[in-house]
Amino acid sequence: MKNTYPVLEKEQTDINLTPMLDVVFILLIFFVVTATFTREFGVDVYNPASAIPIPDDVQTISIVIEEDGSFHVNGRVLAEGSLTPYVMHLRAEFPDAGFSVLVSPDAYIEATVAAIDAGRSAGFERIPITELEQ
Repeated sequence: MKNTYPVLEKEQTDINLTPMLDVVFILLIFFVVTATFTREFGVDVYNPASAIPIPDDVQTISIVIEEDGSFHVNGRVLAEGSLTPYVMHLRAEFPDAGFSVLVSPDAYIEATVAAIDAGRSAGFERIPITELEQ
Protein backbone atom coordinates (compact mmCIF):
# COMPACT_ATOMS: atom_id res chain seq x y z
CA MET A 1 0.00 0.00 0.00
CA LYS A 2 1.23 3.32 -0.95
CA ASN A 3 0.85 6.41 1.24
CA THR A 4 -1.78 8.59 -0.39
CA TYR A 5 -1.71 11.46 2.06
CA PRO A 6 -0.30 14.71 0.75
CA VAL A 7 3.00 15.81 2.21
CA LEU A 8 2.79 19.27 3.80
CA GLU A 9 5.81 21.47 3.78
CA LYS A 10 6.73 23.32 6.97
CA GLU A 11 5.82 26.97 6.93
CA GLN A 12 8.38 29.52 7.88
CA THR A 13 7.01 31.62 10.72
CA ASP A 14 8.57 34.85 11.88
CA ILE A 15 7.86 36.59 15.15
CA ASN A 16 7.17 40.24 14.65
CA LEU A 17 8.84 42.07 17.57
CA THR A 18 7.86 45.58 16.53
CA PRO A 19 4.66 45.77 18.63
CA MET A 20 6.48 44.41 21.66
CA LEU A 21 9.25 47.01 21.29
CA ASP A 22 6.66 49.74 20.98
CA VAL A 23 5.06 48.66 24.25
CA VAL A 24 8.45 48.49 26.00
CA PHE A 25 9.37 52.02 24.89
CA ILE A 26 5.98 53.38 25.95
CA LEU A 27 6.42 51.77 29.40
CA LEU A 28 9.94 53.16 29.65
CA ILE A 29 8.75 56.67 28.86
CA PHE A 30 5.87 56.29 31.34
CA PHE A 31 8.15 55.21 34.20
CA VAL A 32 10.71 57.93 33.51
CA VAL A 33 8.05 60.63 33.42
CA THR A 34 6.23 59.46 36.56
CA ALA A 35 9.34 58.69 38.65
CA THR A 36 10.02 60.92 41.63
CA PHE A 37 13.60 61.57 42.56
CA THR A 38 14.50 62.31 46.16
CA ARG A 39 17.66 63.95 47.28
CA GLU A 40 19.52 62.00 49.92
CA PHE A 41 21.25 63.97 52.63
CA GLY A 42 24.36 62.68 54.33
CA VAL A 43 25.86 63.29 57.71
CA ASP A 44 28.17 66.26 58.01
CA VAL A 45 31.43 65.21 59.58
CA TYR A 46 33.04 67.88 61.72
CA ASN A 47 36.77 67.49 62.26
CA PRO A 48 37.58 68.51 65.84
CA ALA A 49 41.30 68.98 65.06
CA SER A 50 40.59 72.45 63.69
CA ALA A 51 38.21 73.38 66.50
CA ILE A 52 38.88 75.99 69.13
CA PRO A 53 39.85 74.27 72.39
CA ILE A 54 37.10 74.17 74.98
CA PRO A 55 38.00 75.69 78.36
CA ASP A 56 38.31 73.27 81.27
CA ASP A 57 35.42 74.81 83.20
CA VAL A 58 32.90 73.89 80.47
CA GLN A 59 31.56 70.34 80.64
CA THR A 60 31.45 68.15 77.53
CA ILE A 61 28.79 65.54 76.91
CA SER A 62 30.64 62.71 75.22
CA ILE A 63 29.16 59.52 73.84
CA VAL A 64 31.60 56.63 73.50
CA ILE A 65 30.45 53.85 71.17
CA GLU A 66 32.18 50.53 71.77
CA GLU A 67 32.62 47.87 69.10
CA ASP A 68 29.82 45.76 70.64
CA GLY A 69 27.37 48.67 70.13
CA SER A 70 27.17 49.78 73.75
CA PHE A 71 26.89 53.48 74.55
CA HIS A 72 28.82 55.19 77.34
CA VAL A 73 27.66 58.74 78.06
CA ASN A 74 30.11 60.46 80.40
CA GLY A 75 31.00 57.06 81.86
CA ARG A 76 27.43 55.80 82.22
CA VAL A 77 26.34 52.77 80.15
CA LEU A 78 23.04 53.33 78.34
CA ALA A 79 20.79 51.45 75.94
CA GLU A 80 19.98 53.01 72.58
CA GLY A 81 16.40 53.78 73.63
CA SER A 82 17.47 55.85 76.64
CA LEU A 83 20.28 57.65 74.82
CA THR A 84 18.28 60.62 73.49
CA PRO A 85 16.37 61.39 76.72
CA TYR A 86 19.57 61.23 78.77
CA VAL A 87 21.48 63.53 76.41
CA MET A 88 18.54 65.96 76.45
CA HIS A 89 18.57 65.85 80.26
CA LEU A 90 22.31 66.60 80.36
CA ARG A 91 21.85 69.43 77.86
CA ALA A 92 19.16 70.98 80.08
CA GLU A 93 21.38 70.60 83.13
CA PHE A 94 24.50 71.99 81.40
CA PRO A 95 23.34 74.36 78.63
CA ASP A 96 26.90 75.53 77.83
CA ALA A 97 28.27 72.00 77.48
CA GLY A 98 29.85 70.75 74.30
CA PHE A 99 29.04 67.49 72.58
CA SER A 100 31.25 64.85 70.99
CA VAL A 101 30.98 61.29 69.72
CA LEU A 102 33.89 58.86 70.12
CA VAL A 103 33.51 55.78 67.94
CA SER A 104 35.35 52.48 68.02
CA PRO A 105 36.68 51.57 64.55
CA ASP A 106 34.70 48.31 64.57
CA ALA A 107 31.37 49.84 65.71
CA TYR A 108 28.29 49.66 63.53
CA ILE A 109 27.31 52.79 61.62
CA GLU A 110 23.75 52.52 63.02
CA ALA A 111 25.10 53.16 66.52
CA THR A 112 26.98 56.24 65.29
CA VAL A 113 23.85 57.57 63.60
CA ALA A 114 21.85 56.98 66.80
CA ALA A 115 24.41 59.02 68.77
CA ILE A 116 24.32 61.83 66.18
CA ASP A 117 20.51 61.82 66.28
CA ALA A 118 20.60 62.07 70.07
CA GLY A 119 22.86 65.12 69.82
CA ARG A 120 20.69 66.75 67.17
CA SER A 121 17.56 66.10 69.25
CA ALA A 122 19.24 67.79 72.21
CA GLY A 123 19.92 70.88 70.08
CA PHE A 124 23.60 70.50 69.20
CA GLU A 125 24.41 71.81 65.73
CA ARG A 126 28.06 70.79 65.48
CA ILE A 127 28.84 67.22 66.41
CA PRO A 128 32.50 66.23 66.28
CA ILE A 129 33.09 62.55 65.55
CA THR A 130 36.40 61.05 66.61
CA GLU A 131 37.73 57.53 66.20
CA LEU A 132 38.76 55.81 69.42
CA GLU A 133 42.35 54.66 69.49
CA GLN A 134 42.83 50.96 70.11
